[in-house]
Amino acid sequence: MPRKDVVFFLYFAAWFVVLENKGFFKQQEVVLTYHRKVPKTNTNHGQPKDEIQRNYNISHTYANPEIISSNCSLTVVMIEPKLTEQSLWVLESAAANVYPLHRTCFVIKTSICKVKQELQENSNITKSITDQYAFEQVAYSIKESSIAHPKFLEAINSGRVRMNVLDYEHYDLKSCDNFEGISKLFLNHDFWGNKEYLEQDSDFILNLQNDGIICRPFYVDNWREFAYVGAPWPPKTYLRNEMPDSWSRFHDGNVANISFPLFPTEDEIRTKHEFGPVGNGGISMRSRQWMRKATRYCPTIYSGLSEDERKVAPCKGNLDNGFLEDMFFATILRGMGAPLPTLFEASLFGTELRTPNEFLDVYRNIDNGTQEEFTAKRWYSPYTEIGPVELYREMQESNMFTVSLTFHKPWIFRHGVWETPHTRKYCPYFQYILPEKEKNYTTFSK
Repeated sequence: MPRKDVVFFLYFAAWFVVLENKGFFKQQEVVLTYHRKVPKTNTNHGQPKDEIQRNYNISHTYANPEIISSNCSLTVVMIEPKLTEQSLWVLESAAANVYPLHRTCFVIKTSICKVKQELQENSNITKSITDQYAFEQVAYSIKESSIAHPKFLEAINSGRVRMNVLDYEHYDLKSCDNFEGISKLFLNHDFWGNKEYLEQDSDFILNLQNDGIICRPFYVDNWREFAYVGAPWPPKTYLRNEMPDSWSRFHDGNVANISFPLFPTEDEIRTKHEFGPVGNGGISMRSRQWMRKATRYCPTIYSGLSEDERKVAPCKGNLDNGFLEDMFFATILRGMGAPLPTLFEASLFGTELRTPNEFLDVYRNIDNGTQEEFTAKRWYSPYTEIGPVELYREMQESNMFTVSLTFHKPWIFRHGVWETPHTRKYCPYFQYILPEKEKNYTTFSK
């Protein structure tokens, strides 16, 4: 890999991490109020007696009888120390679009420490506020704030939403109310197991963040064959070389025993549509089983595994600064031969850096028939009136870009192209997370 490409990649990645950690990419949102006025009356347990009868549908476990007996078809995960109005719109988009709706579960991994502190400061009682009481107040506030988000409220009322307090110390995150360094969380073997998930939770999880949205009906069964699905990255030289170089470095340069093709060559980038760097973790569907395989096969210092376990692993995840968790899994899963989507299929799933149209400009070998074949398989849904191929053709005939099933902060890398009638038609929830400055633009160049 040419030195200038290595330097560029590491420079870009390092600055991206710095800006992300400083909140440069975050929008200013109104934070949900996580507590009500605490009455003075005490109970026998030292807790304020709530004048409002509490009947929370969000708890540590699921309450839905069908989920308890038949499990979740997909577990939607949001990791936020304090939810915002924007968080609820993201969850609403999932509750409205992830099918089958009645089998889709939601897990909110959050924090209660600041809420507990505020409750204590705002009350006149002498005994301490317990964690359970603070938990209930957060759960109540989320439900109360979801009145304007009917689909997610329906999920809460039906007992398909649970919440747990993230053990930030276990994952070496910054603080109880600041989950900075979240890559450490995903690289930890424990995160994908019983510590964070119940027996009712699906092996497949859909990871959501505040800056991503589900655009249209998302039928889970279309993607179950894959270990990991995320929006693809452009096949730039530094990316194309960094992944195989990292794989070799993780194996101390000894990869002679690997018999299958790992990563695309420059020729394969343009001639074989099955190759391409996949993909973004911000909105991603993942098999927890494969995540555990990857973190055990190539453990990093954040894996949570013992030193002895790491020593006997065939691969050592010696991460450079700026090497994020999604790049790690994209590299390791590809190297392990895990089932991954083609680049075009991944672009149908999500848009971050490029739209599907722009990837087709690189992968010129994908003819219309192949495009429609992939679209029919990945966009199929028994819950929609218009078929996937008809929808795809409709977008093509509009002379605009193809709208993927999900968007993850595409405005970061291209400004002023997202606020259009075309986007509102095919991704109606996107307007609720789009920054105000982006709404002043109305043009898009294909």
